[in-house]
Amino acid sequence: MGNGIPPKPPSMKKQDEDKFIGPPEPPFDVKGTGYDYRTAESNKMKADKTGHWASRVPSGKDEGLILKGRGHETYDKTVSTEKDMGYEIYEKDGRDYSKATPRRAKFEEIIYNAPDELAQVVTRQDGRTHHALYTFLDKDDVRKYVSSNTDQWWKPKELSHQGALYKNASNQVKSGNFLSETDAWGLYKELTHTSVQKRFVDSIMGKN
Repeated sequence: MGNGIPPKPPSMKKQDEDKFIGPPEPPFDVKGTGYDYRTAESNKMKADKTGHWASRVPSGKDEGLILKGRGHETYDKTVSTEKDMGYEIYEKDGRDYSKATPRRAKFEEIIYNAPDELAQVVTRQDGRTHHALYTFLDKDDVRKYVSSNTDQWWKPKELSHQGALYKNASNQVKSGNFLSETDAWGLYKELTHTSVQKRFVDSIMGKN
């Protein structure tokens, strides 16, 4: 399948009161090289069209549970990806979980409460240029993201910088220039990142 996860063993099917077809799935070994199909299926998870199974439980009673054994060939990649996306790995009851960092949790809260129509997530000014991240739900209820930026060109057009950012974001939507969730998260981090100068001043004032 090209994703490092072996094919799922055949499910155990009851033929009659005493006989079963197919071998039972072995218990999941958290230190092993396998994948926890049993827990994935109990959380109503399925492989995507390419045959790939998600590395963590996205929601529900087992939310954040890492489904790959620590010896899995792509386990380290999963951990790295989780950290890149703003999650931290921790252990509970002998299993590995991931949870959102405070910044990631804030991002998810904003997105969760965002209106369906095009709306600004965050904005930042660097010199004369304004940057922003926008989001909306498309007609299929799929969350989409676009970036927007503008400088002093909006002043002769009698637009506020917010009006210019929105106009630019609308043009990005019309052109289909969407960001992936990974890129949207990266832009959010960049736009909410405290500047080096501010961190230095805060450290002097004892705010860090």
